Amino acid sequence: MYKQRKIKSLATFISTLFMALLMSYSLPAKSQAYSTAIDSLLKQHHRQNQFNGVALVSKDGEILYEKGWGNANESWEIPNTKHTKFRIGSCTKPLTATVVMSLVEEGRLQLNDSIAKYLPQYPRDKAEKITIRHLLEHSSGIPDYTGLDFFAKRMHLKNQPGEFVSNFWKEDLRFEPGTLLKYTNSGYYLLGVIIEKITGKPYEKVLREHILDPAGMNNSGLYKNDTIIKKSATGYTHGNGQLKKAPHVNYSVAFSSCGIYSTARDLYKWQQALHDNRIISEESNQKMLQARHKHYGLGFTTSRDTLQNGKILNMYGHEGGIFGFRSLMQMFEGKNHLIVLLDNHDHKKLETIARKIRRVLFAL
Repeated sequence: MYKQRKIKSLATFISTLFMALLMSYSLPAKSQAYSTAIDSLLKQHHRQNQFNGVALVSKDGEILYEKGWGNANESWEIPNTKHTKFRIGSCTKPLTATVVMSLVEEGRLQLNDSIAKYLPQYPRDKAEKITIRHLLEHSSGIPDYTGLDFFAKRMHLKNQPGEFVSNFWKEDLRFEPGTLLKYTNSGYYLLGVIIEKITGKPYEKVLREHILDPAGMNNSGLYKNDTIIKKSATGYTHGNGQLKKAPHVNYSVAFSSCGIYSTARDLYKWQQALHDNRIISEESNQKMLQARHKHYGLGFTTSRDTLQNGKILNMYGHEGGIFGFRSLMQMFEGKNHLIVLLDNHDHKKLETIARKIRRVLFAL
């Protein structure tokens, strides 16, 4: 009897060990299947001249794919790698919004505060109507400075943020604040000025203290023309069938609206810090995803996708484009998944590529 129990116990142990070994083998195999499928579709888009940069895809917090495509610098034929730094354009906005939410948690401002409280020089008839929330959700009515006449004259000059905003705050509001959503870079530029006013520190330093350092983002910062940034990609545009260097501009016009540079891995670190509530609380995180107007919350675009099995996928993130660069960050409600696409050839097919990656990510 004892011998039979011993044999049965041994058989159970061997069976359990076999299953454990099988599972440990199948998980890497499945990860490899994801990686192979993603690599195949990116290879296709790169060959079709629709992607040139770095892609990173993670699932359940684990990186499945991270790879560079094409060149970071065409003159020297220096390839893009996972260490390449890109200017991320409007993907800056979720980071600026996260800084604002961290200041809200510290009690240093409130979402419903009028901007007149922090910018007394702003024309009062407008400032008293506009709140911090309006700036975050693009419902302020302030016109986008990139479409105003003065911008072409200032884009090549070094601008002081506090002075730069005076060029557009005299403009009439396009609608009553809080009634509509109209995307505008002006609101996020103003948020940077307000952040500096509240903290008494440059926006760049506050960004580092509240986001970059806590998340371990050592390869990110505010892009400045006179600063040497190692392993930084050059931006290119397509015109008349030719690839050309992007026009020279002074990035002081980008500032807290679209002026950050980063790597795909650093953006992954930021997403993980958000997911783990290491930067702001879960409550603040959820507030950022609540869209009162169409598809924009507080710093995040919100959207839906219908998968092949009919399941609805709730997504949030941002896209960006600035002088030869394109970027996309995409996250998913209830999932610790991430898609990052950074491109230095100004390709406009990133959402198309991301959609195909989603099909892989949620199918296997």
